[in-house]
Amino acid sequence: MSSRLDRITDWEMLGKQCGFSATRMAEQCGISTRQLRWYFQACRGFALKKWLDDLRAEAAVEMLERGEPVKSIAVDLGFKQRSHFSKFFKRVTGIAPSDQWRCSRRNDPRFQEPTPSATAADTCHPIQQVAAPMLN
Repeated sequence: MSSRLDRITDWEMLGKQCGFSATRMAEQCGISTRQLRWYFQACRGFALKKWLDDLRAEAAVEMLERGEPVKSIAVDLGFKQRSHFSKFFKRVTGIAPSDQWRCSRRNDPRFQEPTPSATAADTCHPIQQVAAPMLN
């Protein structure tokens, strides 16, 4: 079983194609979800769910930085409700998606309006580093 999984070279693409679902990933690999979880923990050194959550959050950050609305991101990433996405995003990154979206728009020259001077309240706070471990 492990040798077949060791040949997978683009885990990130597989995770995205499977909608960040461990069950769908396992089906795609032809193994059980339990076996896939075991493989990640034993051979990769981290939990599959955490990796999938980080990968999903990373995709959300990229979409927010492009200025996409939070509601459409929630739908695109498979959340049934915007509130579920917001809770997930804040749990994983430490910042609300709407705050990240506003910050991205504020830093994008297409959306900037002339202001006399920036105050501390106007500055964006960096989100926690969301980085899915590299699997290649």
